[in-house]
Amino acid sequence: MYSLRRYQWWGVGLVAVVALLFPILLNYFIVVKPPNAADVIAPTPTSPDTLDNSVTFRLSGVNQLSTGGVVILDETGGKAEIRVSMDGELTGIGPPQPISLHSGTCANLGDIKHTLTLVVGKKSTTVLPFGIDKLRSELPMAITVSASWSDDKNYIACGDVVM
Repeated sequence: MYSLRRYQWWGVGLVAVVALLFPILLNYFIVVKPPNAADVIAPTPTSPDTLDNSVTFRLSGVNQLSTGGVVILDETGGKAEIRVSMDGELTGIGPPQPISLHSGTCANLGDIKHTLTLVVGKKSTTVLPFGIDKLRSELPMAITVSASWSDDKNYIACGDVVM
């Protein structure tokens, strides 16, 4: 009789362990969370992702108003396409935000070379009337995002164009 009770307690302990671990194992093996865009790591400006004529690099947040973003430069039909996607919330500012290509770098901005389509809903897409090769010939350049039209020198994000 003594050995039967010992095995009964062992069984109760096993059931308790399984009951505690089952939800964890179920969540780990069965429930798959789709990746969030913010969880995807984009290439850094020092190592651009270059595939054919496509380049991807990051915008860095300049102050507490922005967390930065991702820029994709691509070419379609001989025209450069610039797609910008801002990360996180744009705290304290309302849409739209002006975005520009400047000569120089974020550390030493020059004049505006090209004005891009406004950032609305944290996104901007601009098709330029020329190809990426012309942009390469204008390097160094930087992309800036301003807080607003009235505060266009208050940059919330900047990224050096790396090709």
